[in-house]
Amino acid sequence: MNLKLDIYIDCQKVCSVVADISRQDLKDAGMSVSKCGFQCDLSGFIDLTKTQQVSIKLHGTDIDALPSLVIQTHTAQINSLLMLQRILKKDLDKADDLGLAWLNREVLPGLIDELRLGETPVSKATFLPSISTKSSTVDIVIPVYKGSMKR
Repeated sequence: MNLKLDIYIDCQKVCSVVADISRQDLKDAGMSVSKCGFQCDLSGFIDLTKTQQVSIKLHGTDIDALPSLVIQTHTAQINSLLMLQRILKKDLDKADDLGLAWLNREVLPGLIDELRLGETPVSKATFLPSISTKSSTVDIVIPVYKGSMKR
């Protein structure tokens, strides 16, 4: 049976895929199920200037199939640091904080320059815990261990 998945970018569904591509790493590990890989071209949906969240859910549900993936391009990283710099500048206007001033005048400009010069390795994608906008319903998983029900 093939698993169908829905791919979302920033909470907008962009495509559905079937997870039926064979994965050699799972075969090598001796797993009995190895046809669970998938491929999806997201190039038309990714905005290179923004940080975006990619979510993969079981088709037709709100159930996460994998942890969310945050994609942040080189330009998006610089834009995020510039935004942080603007926020810190506003806070500096309200309070005389030497720590914030140091971050805003020394640390952030240095990081931005490193990114612009390409001296800092750029992480394009990071798995993050899901940022949920769901209701306050709590999912409970109760593990059951073989042999734990001895009488």
